[in-house]
Amino acid sequence: MQGDIELIFGRRTRKFRRARIDGFVCQLAENKSVFKGDVEDLSAQGFSMSKVPELFCDEAKIYRAIFSEGDNYYKIIVVPRWSKLSSNGEGFTVGYRILDNDWKWVRFSMESLSLKPQGPTESDQT
Repeated sequence: MQGDIELIFGRRTRKFRRARIDGFVCQLAENKSVFKGDVEDLSAQGFSMSKVPELFCDEAKIYRAIFSEGDNYYKIIVVPRWSKLSSNGEGFTVGYRILDNDWKWVRFSMESLSLKPQGPTESDQT
């Protein structure tokens, strides 16, 4: 894998860990409109992007997404879960939930990213 990954433990209520990732690109499509941007972090069940146009923030719509990393491509169906205006005023930062994906994405997210479900850690038990 070409991107650099940094695990983020996030909230204790998360079922899957999030990972900050570099070099991972996503194209979102809605009808004839397409937006291409960098993925900031991801998990087996979702991801976030910044500088997203308002058109791709509607929580009532379902979007098609294609992730690419090097020569690997993953086709996914997503829906926005939250959005907020970017701090620099360039679009929105949006968190997307993955509704449907292909087997290659499941394999990638569980093996390559080590994003297995979180269990109790030593610090949680003490």
